[in-house]
Amino acid sequence: MLDRKSHCEALRAALSCCGIDADTLIGDTSTKDRKILNDKLRAGNVQVLVATGALIGEGYDLPAILSVVLATPVKFSGRLIQYIGRALRPLAGKDHVRIINFVDINIGVLAAGAKTRLRTFQSIPGVEYSADVTFKS
Repeated sequence: MLDRKSHCEALRAALSCCGIDADTLIGDTSTKDRKILNDKLRAGNVQVLVATGALIGEGYDLPAILSVVLATPVKFSGRLIQYIGRALRPLAGKDHVRIINFVDINIGVLAAGAKTRLRTFQSIPGVEYSADVTFKS
């Protein structure tokens, strides 16, 4: 299993190869770099932020977040609500957000976790779930 920090760096590198500028926020990010990154975020100068759940999951307040990509198999509903809650914070002019939920249907435990996440999504008022794309190996 990949270390979560390494996973973030791998995702950032993959996005970069596709021409997408991504910043990372991980436990090793220095206090100085966190301040710089937070200033960039608040100014709207970050296209994509790749972060560990430990750093951005609970108490991170940036209402301008419009999308959250769940790229780790979160199962516990409380943690899932915290993660997607980053984007659900109200902001003038924001009328919807996008939550991208990666599902691996080929691995039983990951598929079961996805079913649990679906139940959580369905329990949140105002959240609509749509399975737009399914990839099979």
